Amino acid sequence: MEESLILIAIGIVAGIVGSIAGIGGGIIIVPALIEIFNAPSQHAAGTSLVVIVAIAFASTMAYAKQQRIDYRSALLFITASAPGAFLGAYIGKQFSEEAFTTFFGILMILLFLFLSLDHKKQKSYGSPSIKRDFIDSVGKSHSYSFNRTISLIVAFCVGLISSLFGIGGGALMVPAMIMLFSFPIHIATATSMLIILVSAIVGSFTHMALGHVIWSYVLLLAPGAYIGGVLGARVAIKLRSNNLIYFLRLVILVVALRMIFI
Repeated sequence: MEESLILIAIGIVAGIVGSIAGIGGGIIIVPALIEIFNAPSQHAAGTSLVVIVAIAFASTMAYAKQQRIDYRSALLFITASAPGAFLGAYIGKQFSEEAFTTFFGILMILLFLFLSLDHKKQKSYGSPSIKRDFIDSVGKSHSYSFNRTISLIVAFCVGLISSLFGIGGGALMVPAMIMLFSFPIHIATATSMLIILVSAIVGSFTHMALGHVIWSYVLLLAPGAYIGGVLGARVAIKLRSNNLIYFLRLVILVVALRMIFI
């Protein structure tokens, strides 16, 4: 009973954190399964991705109602992130447990440093080949542009790394969309969840085929994650952009330090 309650709680926290920051929740689930339940790293990654499908679905539906998703950009990123997710699950088989946790922590540290840069000086890298004029649910207009080739390369790498580590991809995709492609943060977090949903589905099926999913954990994590995803999306719309950035930095730093020093 105690184990079941812990798993449900982990799912709720992962859903809330993942939805608010647009990161999917894997950075909570993977370390928790490894540290608390001693799950093998790739089983933790595969199990996390299946649960992330629930988080991403709940969040995507909520963000769709809020009219914050840039569907055209999401579909573009998905064409590259989905193949990356497929490949990442296979590459992960080559990692030892120690290597997995160390690289996971290092990845989170790099993300923390990346987000610590002055995001007000964000710009679109490369010659902009795609321009977007997006009107959100409150009628505010947002204009931004980015390079198609660079965005596809980044999306592929995000898909690969997210499937390898079971983090869903938002922890990588959101910073890239903000810092490299000039997306407004509220649009980036919402659009990221749709990208995560599709990539997580692809990565999940691949991990299933490899036998990397602990289904007894999924059955307890997923309901809590779904509830947390809905709650997180409702909270996120009320937060200021700077607060979202600070929140994302804090979560990433705590997880990074914990994984490196497990």
